[in-house]
Amino acid sequence: MATSWWMFGLGVATGVLGTGVSGASYILALKKDRRELADKLKQEQAQQRRDVAEASLVTVTVRGSGGSVDVKITNNSDRAVLRVELLDIRREGADPAETWTVNQNMVPRPAPLREVLKAHTDMHVPTWLLDAEGNRMPVPQAVEYTVRFCDTSGRWWLRDASDGPPRPIQAP
Repeated sequence: MATSWWMFGLGVATGVLGTGVSGASYILALKKDRRELADKLKQEQAQQRRDVAEASLVTVTVRGSGGSVDVKITNNSDRAVLRVELLDIRREGADPAETWTVNQNMVPRPAPLREVLKAHTDMHVPTWLLDAEGNRMPVPQAVEYTVRFCDTSGRWWLRDASDGPPRPIQAP
């Protein structure tokens, strides 16, 4: 009988030891997963900062030019940007009924959309601002604009007249 109790005790001890080792392995695996997730999050955040920095190299300047408002979109990046589009331009604090159109007197005729804006190049969109009745308005002191573009990795961005960096948006 003494052997049976001894064998029983050995079996219990082995089971407890196995459970302990299993639990320790689980805790170590959990710590490793957390560490890997933290590393992955840091890498994603670093990539997001690099993407914003790259998108910030697409700049917009606006100036009055002979009755038109010229919107110059410049790609200062080393990579092309895609589907660059002037979505809106208005005088600051404009009536919602006011609108704009491309100045069609220019040769060649400009378009508010460019499929590819190569690295270190720019595009000009001369515009007329229109009042609620569709009449041309004089060049204002300040304007608000919205420009949309896609980087080469497929991420879409929106840039506006605020001083902040471009912000990522959903694909149109």
